[in-house]
Amino acid sequence: MRYIYALMVAASIFAGCAHDINRTTKKTIYLMAQMTPTNELAVPFTGVCPECQRMGLKSKIYVSGGYATLLGWEPFYDEAGNYHSHDPNVHISYITCTHGHRYMRRIELGCSCSVKCAYKGSDVLIRIKGDPQ
Repeated sequence: MRYIYALMVAASIFAGCAHDINRTTKKTIYLMAQMTPTNELAVPFTGVCPECQRMGLKSKIYVSGGYATLLGWEPFYDEAGNYHSHDPNVHISYITCTHGHRYMRRIELGCSCSVKCAYKGSDVLIRIKGDPQ
């Protein structure tokens, strides 16, 4: 059953939406809108709640739960001998600030090579619908 659940979560990431399953009712709960870096709800993660920062409030943020896709990949050395690691996995965690603003943090790891590589990562927060304004 855990294997099926992990596959459903991975499929939801590629479909562009995050969801969870209520373990009591076995119904799917959709947590947020489409997850793309161009989404108007997505902002770069800076370690501060963007909504509190916009409103001039100070808050702590708490990270809870999370998951990652489990796609395989192989690091390689290019023709010049530079090490590249193009990890295609997406890492998801949930963030709540002390004022109740909720976000999903979506991390894609970039290449750690020492040369300018086209394989870039991202670290964005996506606002979860239905939280306090």
